[in-house]
Formats: sequence, C-alpha cells, structure tokens
Amino acid sequence: MSDKKCPSCKKNVAGETEIVSFEFQGIKVEFRKFGFQCAECAQKDFEKKFIRYTPREISISNGRIDVNWEDILSLKKKSSKREVILFLLIDLGVLSHSSLGNWEVVACNLNINPLGGGELFFTRREDAESFAKSDLGAALYPWEIRHIDQVIKSFEESAAGG
Repeated sequence: MSDKKCPSCKKNVAGETEIVSFEFQGIKVEFRKFGFQCAECAQKDFEKKFIRYTPREISISNGRIDVNWEDILSLKKKSSKREVILFLLIDLGVLSHSSLGNWEVVACNLNINPLGGGELFFTRREDAESFAKSDLGAALYPWEIRHIDQVIKSFEESAAGG
C-alpha cells in the first residue's frame, strides 16, 4: 500500500491502482484509477473531462446516454479530443474492450470501430448501428453488425482438447 499523498489535492493518500466506481448524472461510471492519484481526484478529473470535451458529442439525460457518432467521426482520427471522448465512452460503459455480449461492426472481415486501431466493441446495439451508418453508410462494400454471444479463447480450446 502506497502512503504517498495525491499530487492533485495534496491531502488524500494516492493509494494503489484500483477500479473506481461512482454515479455521474444518474449513470454508473467505472474506470481504472492509477496509483499516483486518489479516487476523489480521479473522479473530479473524469467530471472535468466530460464537461470540457463532450458538449456536443455525448449527452446524459434522465439516466440515458446519447452519443452523436457523426460529431465524433468528424474529429480527426488521432486527435486528442477524439481519444479522450472514446475513453470517456469506455468509462461510461458505452464501449468496451471485451467482445463477449457486445456488438461489433465488420467490413471486409475487419472490426471497424471509432478508435481506428485495436478492438473496441459497442455495448448497445443502437450505438453500433448509428456508428456504422455514420461511418460506412456511403461505403461501396458490404458491412454488417454482429452480436458476439460466445467467445472461445485459445487457452480454453487447447485445455478442452481442441
């Protein structure tokens, strides 16, 4: 256990890396807090980022998250604002690094997602559809949206004798 003070507030103990969970505008937020900051300051940083970076792209009303995928896609692929918004969407549970139980947009056998590289999955069908229509609506090649209801990992397959 680290007993170093948080550099942001200089009063709380920064603690260890841990999952921070709290309610924000009626929505459960969950993310990994690193050991250099206390949970209270990590929560305040999330709230500041949300207010600063998402005036048009993400709105929360009556406990419901609405995402404007067209506005997000209009940002440059590697812009810092776009990356912050995508990480906020992960923290809000709209996007996930986990495939199981989630949705993916596929074109030419590739996972197409707002990050551009790597794999991100949509936790809600309506976001996958809105993203796909905004990003691929005019594409001259076929695309599809898949719900992933079963994942067999390589270590499970070999352990089962497959």
